[in-house]
Amino acid sequence: MTSLRWIYLGYNNLSGEIPEEIGNLTSLEHLDLVYNNLTGGIPPSLGNLTHLRQLDLSENKLSGEIPNGLGEIESLVQVNISHNHFRGSLPATGAFLALNATAIAGNNLCDLTTSTGLPPCGGANAKRSLIWHNYLVACILGTLAFIALIAYAVILMNRGRMSMEMKKVENLEDGLTWELRIFDSGKVWRSISMDEILGCRKDENLISKTGDSVSYRGDFSGTLFVVKEIRREMVMMSSFPASFWTEIGGIQHPNVVKLIGVLQSSKGLGFLVYEHVEGRKLIEVVRSLSWERRKRVAIGVAKALRFLHGRRSASRLVGCVSPDKVIVDGRDEPHLELSPLDLVGYETKGFVSSPHFGPGNNLHVYIYP
Repeated sequence: MTSLRWIYLGYNNLSGEIPEEIGNLTSLEHLDLVYNNLTGGIPPSLGNLTHLRQLDLSENKLSGEIPNGLGEIESLVQVNISHNHFRGSLPATGAFLALNATAIAGNNLCDLTTSTGLPPCGGANAKRSLIWHNYLVACILGTLAFIALIAYAVILMNRGRMSMEMKKVENLEDGLTWELRIFDSGKVWRSISMDEILGCRKDENLISKTGDSVSYRGDFSGTLFVVKEIRREMVMMSSFPASFWTEIGGIQHPNVVKLIGVLQSSKGLGFLVYEHVEGRKLIEVVRSLSWERRKRVAIGVAKALRFLHGRRSASRLVGCVSPDKVIVDGRDEPHLELSPLDLVGYETKGFVSSPHFGPGNNLHVYIYP
C-alpha cells in the first residue's frame, strides 16, 4: 500500500475520523475526501506525505487546528479545506501562503501573514510572529536578489570572455580550404582536429540519415560527440556570418543540445559537432508516451523556447521546432537541437513550433516579442 498514489473517496457520506495510518502512504500524491461527514481533526501524520500534491478536505465536519506539518510539504501545491469547523491560524509556509479565499471559506481561521484575506490573528505573540515572519521573508528575498545579481554579472563576464577558436586547414586532395570553429572552451575540444571529425563518417557510427543530413557518433578522448553532415546543397554554410556561429555556439541551456563546433569548406559544405545526448527522437517515441510524460516533455521544450526567445542578444534568430528536432533522454527530459537547416530567418527574434507533439504535424505557431 505504500506505493498508492491516489485516494478519491469524495461524495460517499463517510463518517468518523481520518485514519492516522494514511500518513504511512508515503507515495501518496492526491488525497480527496470532499463532501463526506468526517469529524475530528487532521492527523498530524499527514505531514509525512512528502509527495502529496493535492489535498481536498472540503465540505466535511472536521475541526481543530491545521497541523504545521502540512505547510512543510514542499510538493503540496493545491489545498482546499473550506466549509469545515477549523479554528486557529493557518500555517505560514508552503502552499498555505498562496491559498485562494474560496479554499478556506466557512471556517473560523485567522492568518499570520495577511496574504489570504483572513482576519489577522490577535494577541501580542501573534503580532511578534508576524513581525519576525515579515523580517525573515525580507531577508530571504534580499539574499536571493543579491545572489541573482552576482550570477547575472558572472554570466555577462563569461559571455564577454567567450571567444571562438578558428583553425584553417588546406586540403590538397580536394583543393578546398576548411575552417574549424570551436565554441566550447574546454581543453578537450580545443585540441580536436578536422581529421578526427571527418573520421567519424563510418557505417558503424551511423545514428540517423535524412535527405538533408547524416548524423554520426564520435569518440574523442573518451568523450562522445555527434557529427551532423550537411547534405542539402542549397544550404551554404559559408553564407552565415561569424556572428551567427558565435550566437549559436554560445547558447547553453539544459534543454538545448550544445553545439561544440562547426567544420565548413570554402564551397559551403560542412559538418556540425554537437554534444552527445543519450536518447531517441521525439518523433520516434511520442506514440508510446503517456499524457503525463508528454506533459513533462512539453514543459522542457517550453523552457528551451522561453530561454531562446527571452535572452539578451544583439542578433536575431528565427528557428523551426518539430518532433524530429527534439531528443528525449531516459528521464523524459527533452533536448532541442538547433541547426542552420531549420532556420527560416536571421533578422527577427522568434521561433516556429508545432502546437502538438505528434508526427506528421505541419501546423505552426509563430512566437514574437
